[in-house]
Amino acid sequence: PSRPYKILMLLPVSSTSHRNVFMALATALADRGHEVVMLSNHPPPKDIANIRYIERGLQHFNNENFNFFDNMKNPGKTFESFMKIMPDIAREVHELPAVKELFETRDTYDLIVIDNIFNELCFPFVENQTFITVATPGFDPVHSAVHGNLQNPATASNMFQYYPTPMTFLDRVKNIVLLIVSA
Repeated sequence: PSRPYKILMLLPVSSTSHRNVFMALATALADRGHEVVMLSNHPPPKDIANIRYIERGLQHFNNENFNFFDNMKNPGKTFESFMKIMPDIAREVHELPAVKELFETRDTYDLIVIDNIFNELCFPFVENQTFITVATPGFDPVHSAVHGNLQNPATASNMFQYYPTPMTFLDRVKNIVLLIVSA
C-alpha cells in the first residue's frame, strides 16, 4: 500500500484459538508497517512492534475459568449459557474506559476487524465504518444472514456439521433444524 493503515481488531469475547488466528493476522499486518490496535480478553502473547494490545478483564467471562473443549461436549448448553450472560458482558465491555476511548476514536481507523462469534456487541463500532468480520471456524450462514446475506439452508451447511454435496433430503432437514436452533 501507499501508506500504513490504522487497523482496529475487536475480539473482547474470544477463545484462545480465535485470538491466535487474529494474532497471526495482526503480526503479518504489523510486519508490513501497518498500525494495529487489538482489544482482547487474553493477555498479550508478546510485544510486537506496531501492535498495541489492550487486554480487558471481565468478571462475566474469564478464560481461566472457561474450558472450551469441555463445553464443546454439550454445545447446546454452552450456547444457552452465552445467551444468558451476553447482555452482562456487553454492558461490562462498553463500560471499560479503554473501550470507551476506542469507540470515541473509531473514525480514525482505516479498517475495523471483528471476530464473528459472540462479538456482536462490537457492531456499534462499525456503523458507517469500513469493516470485515473473520469467521475462524469457517462459513457461518447465521452470521452471513445478520449482515443481509441470507443463505439457502438446503444448500449451505451450518457451522456445526458439514454435509456432502449434494445434500440428501434428510441432510437438508437436519441442516434447517440446526440453523433454526442456532439462530
